[in-house]
Parts: sequence; structure tokens; C-alpha cells
Amino acid sequence: MAQFPPVIVAGMHRSGTTLVAKLLRTGGVAMGPTERRGDHQEDIGFVEFHRMLLHNCVPANTPGWVDWGWTEDEGFDAALADPFKNQAFARAHTRVPGGRWGWKDPRTSLFLDFWKEIIPDSRFLLVYRFPWEVADSMQRLGSDVFLENPEYAHWIWRFYNERILAFARANKDRCLLVSANAMMHRFDDFGALLRDRFAIDIPTRAFDRIRDSKRFVSPDARVHPLVTLLAAASPDSIRLLEELDECADLSSAALWNEGTRPALQLLRRPGRASSVTTSVIIPCFNHGELLLEAVASVERSVPAETTELIIVNDGSTEPRTREVMTALRTLGYHVVDKENGGLAGARNAGIEAATGRFILPLDADNRLLPGYVQQGSAVLEKSPATGVVYAGRRVFGGRNHLVYPPSPRFPEMCYCNRVDACALFRREVWNDCGGYDTSLDALEDWEFWMHALIKGWKFHHLRDVLFEYRVRPNSMLRGAALDDPSSERTRYIYAKHAAALRPWIGPGPGGRDPLAARLLRRLRRAWILRTYRRKGVKS
Repeated sequence: MAQFPPVIVAGMHRSGTTLVAKLLRTGGVAMGPTERRGDHQEDIGFVEFHRMLLHNCVPANTPGWVDWGWTEDEGFDAALADPFKNQAFARAHTRVPGGRWGWKDPRTSLFLDFWKEIIPDSRFLLVYRFPWEVADSMQRLGSDVFLENPEYAHWIWRFYNERILAFARANKDRCLLVSANAMMHRFDDFGALLRDRFAIDIPTRAFDRIRDSKRFVSPDARVHPLVTLLAAASPDSIRLLEELDECADLSSAALWNEGTRPALQLLRRPGRASSVTTSVIIPCFNHGELLLEAVASVERSVPAETTELIIVNDGSTEPRTREVMTALRTLGYHVVDKENGGLAGARNAGIEAATGRFILPLDADNRLLPGYVQQGSAVLEKSPATGVVYAGRRVFGGRNHLVYPPSPRFPEMCYCNRVDACALFRREVWNDCGGYDTSLDALEDWEFWMHALIKGWKFHHLRDVLFEYRVRPNSMLRGAALDDPSSERTRYIYAKHAAALRPWIGPGPGGRDPLAARLLRRLRRAWILRTYRRKGVKS
């Protein structure tokens, strides 16, 4: 039997528990062998053992994320791990005899009572983090299951932290419950807790040396509008966070819940239309969980005095999205309801309801960054001939890199779309083009920009990265499928603008010979490759 009781680190989120595990190592605690890949400080042996337990404790063939022990029906049954207690005893009692030791694996959170019985003198360091930060981090993992089901994030966060909270309440004599967010601001208090409760002394400079500010990103929650939005749309998560803070030895309450929550600036208010310059339009069909992030990003990024926000509910059928729409209406946002008709029709409906001279579409799964509206509207005010202002984007989710799109010119714009839908444009551009073409169920933004160029409008490129583009599995498949120049949609666009495009691509679909079609494909493929290699994408 080891001389010192083990310190078991549990908590749902990797960044906070990883930092804790690294700090414990500097305090002389042997945390076991870990995988180098990702540097998550997870003990390989305990990870494999917990995965074996989860295989028995979680119902098979049920939607969810079995590797973390969560399914949609939350059918996890910890009692089914009891037959493996002898294996657990053997594993625990062969580790570091006579020295300080412990392990870190987030899955431990589901087996806290199990390990308490196996190692009666064990100590538990339980870590929690803001749910909105955990949800963002899960999206950045790039895993298809979370990109396709963003609502899983809060469900799993609650699933884990309900168990952590219940165990902490029942075992205060052997637990430290700490907020990872508070630890980042009050490391001295965290170090004092470890010394007093667990007799572990961490070197003073260890925190500054180990902390990875790029991995642990924590915007100031006291001014983050997403907190207020989640309080309305996900009250269960906010209530659980409040309960964790009440029970915690190191609480995060002062970082997000002191006084009133952050105010929302872009609510619909009487008499405000006369001051609006820019209208941000967010169409949404069944992306409710991500819509909250989009709305919060607009709240944080635009001048509230001259900007309005219009959300278009494009006939959403998903229950979670309907809940979010109800919450947004209750808060006072301008939500336009319409029957499902596709992205082009949804954007048109939002623009018809808008009062601004400038329009900025934002997809419900993307996010705006500060400065886009300010910089774009300044260009449009200064240059009457400029109709469209666009910027670089940060891609995240299924891929991670920065994109700096080149200038849209003929004939290159005929070969591929060079401007994302999230671009600021004059309302006159929309009028000149007759709006987005509702005959298209995709590529509507490409056709819109081509039409604007044909009408003579100039495009201006802002050099900064000013919005975030989320790549999900469906969006990747959609993009791959629609790159074919011979697709029905592309042929429709070329036929619609045949008169303007004929000098560049030859006769329209009816008269184009196979050689011309092959040439078009070759030119377009060559342009895409040249764009990406030379100046389009920087990773």
C-alpha cells in the first residue's frame, strides 16, 4: 500500500484538469505515464481501464459519445462497474509505493464513488469550468459528433458536473472543488488550498511557466453577452454553475455572476430605426445551439447605436432551435418567422425587414469578430462606387486555418467563388441584383457576387481576419459536391448570366461543346489551386 493517499484529478474539461495535473507534478506528485500526443496529462493505464468500464456501463448502439460515457438517454449505470473492483484494486496498489501519486482522467468523474471504495484514503481534486467555454472547446476538437450535434456540449457538461457536485457535497473532508477559471486569476489561493488540505506545495513560479494561454482561452464573462443569452435559453446549465460556485472551495462566481449579467444592446426598441446604418441578418434553420454564439458574437462586435440585428427563423423543426427562438423573442430580439424555403429566401426575408443602408449576412453557425461593421461601413461611406466589402476569416471546427481571399475579378470569379457570404454590402446592390436567387438551394452567394460584379459594383478587401467560419461535416461535403463546374446549379448560373460571361467561357449550356466544358473545368481547377497555393490560404 502506498504511504501517501493518491490525488485523483477529475473534471470534464481537459484544459483545466491538464493544468492541474502539470502543477501537481511540480509539487512532487507522480501522475503516471501519459501519452505525448496532445499532452493532456491523462494516465494511459487509467484511461484504458475507464474505457473498459464504460463499455460495460453504457448501453450499446445508443446516440451519444460513449468514450465519455454519455448517451442521449443518459443510460450510464455505475453499478455495472462493480465486477471489476478487484482489477481496480490491483491497478491502484501497484502505483508508486511509498511516494506521492495520483492520476488524471476526465472519465474518473463518472466513477468517483467506485474509487472512493477501492482507495478509502484517496483525495479528490475536482475541477469545473464555464459551460460556454467548454462548448466552444468541444467544437474546436473537430470531432464530427460534436460538429453535427452542438447541443451535446451542454448536456454532457451537466451530466459530468452533476456527479462532481453530488460527490463534493457528500465528501467535503476529502475533496477540493475548484473552478479552473478562478484558478487562472487566483493561483495563490489555489496553491494555499493544496498546501492546507492535501499537504502539496507547488513552486511559486510553476503556474506562470506551465500556463498555456493559447489553450486555456477565457474571455471576461462579466461582459460576455453569451452568459445572458444562456441564462434565458439554457437555464439548467446556469443554475448548475451557480450551485457549483456555492459549493466550491475556489469559486468562479465573482468572474461572471456579480451583480447584473451583461446587458444585451441589439434588442428591438421603438424609434431606433432612424439611427440604424447597418443591419446584421442571421438566417437559421435548426442550428439553435450555434445561433446563440452567433448572436453573442454580434453583440460583442458591433456599434450598438447604429446597428440592428434581425434573426430569420427559416421554418426550424428541431425542438432545441425552437426553444432558442422562443428565448430570443422573450429577450426582445427581432425574430422573423417564415416557412422553410432555403438560405436565399431567408436572407431576402431578413433584408426586407431591415432598415439599414448596409447589410451584413452572418450564417447561424459562424461568428463575427470586432471591427467588421466599423471598418466595412467606413469604406462604403467613403467610396460610393464600392458596393461590397469583405474580409479574411478564421476557419475552425473540422479544419483550422486562416483564409485571406484574393480580389474578385473576371474571369476568375467565373471559375470559383472568392468571397464568403459574410460580406458587408449596400442595400442598392441587393436591389440591383433582385435579391438572392431563390431558385438556388446552394451557391446563392456566388451567384449574388457575380451579379453584383456584372452590375458594375466594386469590391473592397479588408486585410484583417474579421469573422469565424465553422466547418462542419455537412458543410465540407456540401462544398466538395458543389465544386463541379458541370453541376446543375453551375450550369443554371452560367445560363442566367450567359450574355456577360460569354466572352470568358464561350457559349451557354445549349451550345457549349465538350472541349469548352473540359477547358472550363481545367481553368477553374487551375485557378483554385493557384489561389490556395500562392495567396488564398495561410495555415
